[in-house]
Amino acid sequence: MQIKIRKRYPLLVLFLLAASAAFWLNPILEKVLEGYIRREIVLHSAEAGFSLDYEALELDIFSEKLNLRQVRARAADDSLHPGGEGLGTLRIGRITLEGINLTNFLWNETLSVRSISLDTLQLNLRRALADSALGGEDSKLSGTRIDSVRLPGIEQVRLSRFELDHFRLNLTGYAQSDTVASFYGDRLLVEGVGLSADARGTGAYLVPELAGLELELSRQRYTLTGASYELYFDRFRYRHSDKSVRVDSLAFRPLMDTGLFAEAHAHSFETYTARFSRLDIAGFDLDRLLAQGDLRMRSVAVDRLQGSIFRDKTKPYETERRVPLPDDALMELEWPLRIDTVSLRHASLEYREKVQESGPEVLVDFPELRGRIVHIVSGAAARDTGDTLKIDLQGTLLGTLPVEVSLQLPYATDHFHMKGLTRGSSRLHKLNPTIYPAMEMRFTGGRLNGMYFHADGTSRRMTGELTMLYDDLEVAFIKDDGNRKTTLSWLANTLVRNSNPNRRGKTIVGAIEFTRVPYKGVWNYVWKGVQSGVENSLNPLGDRRTE
Repeated sequence: MQIKIRKRYPLLVLFLLAASAAFWLNPILEKVLEGYIRREIVLHSAEAGFSLDYEALELDIFSEKLNLRQVRARAADDSLHPGGEGLGTLRIGRITLEGINLTNFLWNETLSVRSISLDTLQLNLRRALADSALGGEDSKLSGTRIDSVRLPGIEQVRLSRFELDHFRLNLTGYAQSDTVASFYGDRLLVEGVGLSADARGTGAYLVPELAGLELELSRQRYTLTGASYELYFDRFRYRHSDKSVRVDSLAFRPLMDTGLFAEAHAHSFETYTARFSRLDIAGFDLDRLLAQGDLRMRSVAVDRLQGSIFRDKTKPYETERRVPLPDDALMELEWPLRIDTVSLRHASLEYREKVQESGPEVLVDFPELRGRIVHIVSGAAARDTGDTLKIDLQGTLLGTLPVEVSLQLPYATDHFHMKGLTRGSSRLHKLNPTIYPAMEMRFTGGRLNGMYFHADGTSRRMTGELTMLYDDLEVAFIKDDGNRKTTLSWLANTLVRNSNPNRRGKTIVGAIEFTRVPYKGVWNYVWKGVQSGVENSLNPLGDRRTE
């Protein structure tokens, strides 16, 4: 029996030594890692370096797990770049690294991590004071660039999986109180990311390896600025290898019903709802976005968009407000943006307008809609470019009348051009939901055989012509109480030709002449221009000519 005890004694000693390592090795490595993380790790940018700080570090060498709690990024010199530029602030509630291979770390200068999980992240980004031009190579960089990480003693980092739970991103303008947008999410997954020594061969900094990057977000719900709307989507996926983005089942909707919106607004207001089944982005330049803050996309294709707009006109307009046309709005936009082409496929759009407390609403409904927007550019690049913002839409009005509309708005000028037409023929009375009560008239008979219009002008006033071709026209003018204006209706049907062109082949062409209301948008401008042409065509005393 004594011999057996002596044989087991060395094994027992080895076991006790190995077990005791958990009590003395963990604290030693924690101290080493603490100094390494606090003093050696630096996030490097063009303007400054940012070090990591935290409240607690927990290491378990046996389970290969490391926890950092209450992490924040701070400028290496304890001050942000003058003027408030720079990264802003980054705070993370907990960082968990699993599958850390310390052997490779000590002997091969390579760090392998199976997964990194972040919980409760808040990132505040601020724009630089200078407006970055999209087209210029010498333009001032935005302050959000993090181009490399300093990890002394490590030549390469491999990460299989990165997970982020509960995150918030705030984008602010020049002042911290000037919030551009806020995004909230519950889960983010990143795969295929690495770090390796930079090409300069200094070994001091590791630069990101993004060739295999894939990013995925699932079932995200964001509350946008002002808490009036929310954005939801089922799936977002980005692949760096081909610079592609795909979004499935996105919905944008108000958080309040129309009644609550009416209570919250003293003036006329609009609400917006949109959803689509799929969005595809090609040429999404993530490298440029991270480096300079410029958002560039070659094309955006939206499939099966369903849009709805409601306008309440029973309240007074906010007449002091100024609504810029789309090209002017883009030139005023702080965020540098360039999208070459946006296309709509299999879309639909409904616009409803409440004119009075009781009575019918104006309905402009396109159950079938497709379109294309070309040359979306913002900021200084828009002001300096010679490009023209082009909007081309084709749809079926009220499901019965094919319509085409084209707008051209050259940047850095005050020029405006529109043209459009209808195809085929339609019974005129089928257009009444759009015509009445907007024009205080109804069609009671006749067929529309075509309409052609064009107009030129500025952001303030347009002039042009409209040709309306029809047969067997009959109209009824309506009072505010909904009853017919008998005398005016009789005069109109007596004096206005019931066909255009007439039997002698003469065609009436109505003048388009409209001065834009500055607190209303571009589509009101287009609609009112077309309306003036229709009224001049049908009014015997209107501004028109015969050809």
